[in-house]
Amino acid sequence: MNAKIAIRVLYILWLITAVMLVFAVVEKQSDSFYTLVRVWIAAYGSWRIGSQLRRWLLPPLSFGKIQEPDH
Repeated sequence: MNAKIAIRVLYILWLITAVMLVFAVVEKQSDSFYTLVRVWIAAYGSWRIGSQLRRWLLPPLSFGKIQEPDH
């Protein structure tokens, strides 16, 4: 997936989450709605953390063994 598509998907997911949170604050919802909001936010958060982990862990791994400093 290229960067433009990923950013569009991210904005759409963020917008859906924001709308769901507004509905949760404005009016009374069923328990299943709040469960869905929790699952949605947890999935979004884990996706963002996963992307950060890939950004920090994969480049060092792609260069082979990390050199230890000489003492």
